[in-house]
Amino acid sequence: MKLKKASSLFFLFLIYNFLSATEIKLIRKIDISQKEKYLNISDLAVTDDEVFIFTDAKESNIKLYNNKGEIIKIWGQRGPGPDELNFPSKCDFNSPFFALLDTGKMRVYIYRYVKDNLLLLKKLNSILCVGCVSPIKIYKKDIIIASYTRDKNNKKYNLYMKNFNGKNTRYLLPHFLKWGFKSEGEYQREYEIIPKYATPFVDFDVAENCVYYAWEGLLKIIKINLKTKEIHFFGKETENYTRPKPTKKIVKAFEERKVKLIEKEREKMSWVIGVFADKDFIGVLYNNFDKKTSLWKAICQFYKPDGEFMGEYHLPDAVDYSIYGPKHFYDKINNNLYILSRKLNEESYLDEYQIMKYQILK
Repeated sequence: MKLKKASSLFFLFLIYNFLSATEIKLIRKIDISQKEKYLNISDLAVTDDEVFIFTDAKESNIKLYNNKGEIIKIWGQRGPGPDELNFPSKCDFNSPFFALLDTGKMRVYIYRYVKDNLLLLKKLNSILCVGCVSPIKIYKKDIIIASYTRDKNNKKYNLYMKNFNGKNTRYLLPHFLKWGFKSEGEYQREYEIIPKYATPFVDFDVAENCVYYAWEGLLKIIKINLKTKEIHFFGKETENYTRPKPTKKIVKAFEERKVKLIEKEREKMSWVIGVFADKDFIGVLYNNFDKKTSLWKAICQFYKPDGEFMGEYHLPDAVDYSIYGPKHFYDKINNNLYILSRKLNEESYLDEYQIMKYQILK
């Protein structure tokens, strides 16, 4: 009797975990055409009617594509004018708003996306953002910015939030926490080693009044509650993940400025490249270098909002030849994850782009 009861409980446990698991499934591949215009994509966003918005820093414009991978509109041009761009880089979309970081002009622009045949981006406002090169996110009618800043007391932060008018600044993440240090003192003692093996690259997302933030060099997700201001940490280093560390070889390579050796040493480690979230789960993307293909391949982890690890999936089609890719965008309404894969065409030396559309199964 006890054996049957134990077996029943174990079976129910398996059923519960199966039903509560989060999975990811590739449902479509979309080739991004370059017949009419050469692409150099800096970032991407996807509207709720599945229009792909690509920022192009090299040409200082925004390119809009339909869900067949065909170009339908080019918006903006390089220049000093109020409606011109200098170096458009990071972006985000949360219907009906589109946010664009123009690194060259040190501004975050807020637009309203108009769904009609003209596909208009109507500018609402701009926010000063000095030295910002990291992601931005729209949260209700606020913009969250991952950039170094100081408050009136000269305290340093790496994440802050403003409303669409550029006012009511809220400082969210003390700068030493970004790197995994427990205190300001530990940061002062140890920080100098970080630039010798990693960069300041970060990513984050916001869901259910919480921000989930991660630095590339550590698989530690920082959860910030926007209401209570509480900060918690979670993350699981699996057998697929190799934690970056300042080995003697890579430190020496940095000191001697041997770029190729630095790249070779970084290829031995795993790097966090993305965070996406909704009310039911937190997704974390990191990449590993594949020697056979000379491409970085993405791996996706899932956690519950409380930080409990749920599983890990290889995404063999999500690739990039750069350590900082592939780029992604998560559609919270339809639970679709879009990953922009990129390969180098050895004959034309042009980037070949392909959107991988994944369905998140909850």
